[in-house]
Amino acid sequence: MIDTKDDKSNSPIWLASFDGKSERRITSSTDSESGPRRSLDGQSVAFTSSRPGPAKGSQVWVMDSNGGEAIQLTDA
Repeated sequence: MIDTKDDKSNSPIWLASFDGKSERRITSSTDSESGPRRSLDGQSVAFTSSRPGPAKGSQVWVMDSNGGEAIQLTDA
């Protein structure tokens, strides 16, 4: 999604079933997220985002696959 007012894009993360019959959005930040990777057990998703947090810039975040709040992992 493009926010023309703030001149930035917003790319949420979606999870879809293997057969493509169901999908759901798991992030709702106004900042763009990218590079999602699911954990081996499928319980969490890690991704990069420049959302507000303790460190500025693009950082690695992790959240439960069922949704909830993301936790910032890196401070680079």
